[in-house]
Amino acid sequence: MQKFIIIQLLITFIFGLKVLEHKCGHDKFKEISKYESIPLDPVEEYSDILPKKETDIRYKYSNAKCGIVPIPQIDRTQGRNSDLHLYVSYTVESSNNALANANWCQFINRLGPTHGTQGELKVLFLRTPNVLQFARNYYGCQNLHGMLLEDQGGKKSAGSHWEQTAIADEYMNASISLTQAYFSGFTTNLLRDTGFYAEIDESMEEQMFYGKGKGCDFIYGICELKKQRILQSCERRWTM
Repeated sequence: MQKFIIIQLLITFIFGLKVLEHKCGHDKFKEISKYESIPLDPVEEYSDILPKKETDIRYKYSNAKCGIVPIPQIDRTQGRNSDLHLYVSYTVESSNNALANANWCQFINRLGPTHGTQGELKVLFLRTPNVLQFARNYYGCQNLHGMLLEDQGGKKSAGSHWEQTAIADEYMNASISLTQAYFSGFTTNLLRDTGFYAEIDESMEEQMFYGKGKGCDFIYGICELKKQRILQSCERRWTM
């Protein structure tokens, strides 16, 4: 039965990514959730990984649930040593046309995605193992510190989607593709890193060529280019 539920979850999630209209359930979840843990300002080091203390990675959200999922008591008394931890539920809501909803309930201070600076701009990286290795191979940059996350669009987009200038036309970009969107290896490897799925079928990955093999100069030059073109916007980044 458990295997059947996991398969149904995967099918529902992938189908939700395939719809032409990208819709996240941020607004709906804001009605039932209250953010109590907001990331601190990014650290000033280039992209250092800060050590995790067991007491810092316990679940401290006062609500008994994350979204609609009850929080196990052990998660409040014993920290989970993970960069990304998911609480997943499957429900049928006939009145909701969104096939998948996602919401973060706790962002552990200075943990989770790596904060750092790049080209004098403060940025947010995701460096879970499979995503990091895939990104290094994709761009041909073995010194890459992590995959860039979106830093514009406010709370609805920033920090929860792939950076548009790093990988365009991906289903997990914040903006809708005007041409053709793809379900790339960046997203499948993020699914692998959650630890929730027993197996991710590589045949689901669609080939992308935006920035592929362009090397470190491409990925590290993104913020420099953005600094030149949209300096005013860059100066407002990381204001909550």
